[in-house]
Amino acid sequence: MYTSNHIGLAVKSARLASCLSAKQLADRSGLTASALSKIESGKQSLSLAEAAQLCSTLGIKTDHLLALAREVEPLAAETATLRAQLRNEIQELQKKTIKAAIAVKASEHATELV
Repeated sequence: MYTSNHIGLAVKSARLASCLSAKQLADRSGLTASALSKIESGKQSLSLAEAAQLCSTLGIKTDHLLALAREVEPLAAETATLRAQLRNEIQELQKKTIKAAIAVKASEHATELV
């Protein structure tokens, strides 16, 4: 089963393979740049008419788009996992940075008192 995210990643992959910017593909396909951005990020579903128009503009068959979606499916899950891990690591680094800054300030304050 393909999610909006899988289809969106497939559209983006096909667009990049065609060496088109998002604006170029949007302009040529009749979509707004905002709609294309939402489709590529999986925040907006793609209608059959939009899929047909995008595929026509990209010079690919809808079967090819679905094959791309099938290829990105495992990558999408792995990407989500890696993003969550990265988010956690960033939070931990932020906590350590704050603790270090507090320790420096406390040390400076203690030096002033002596």
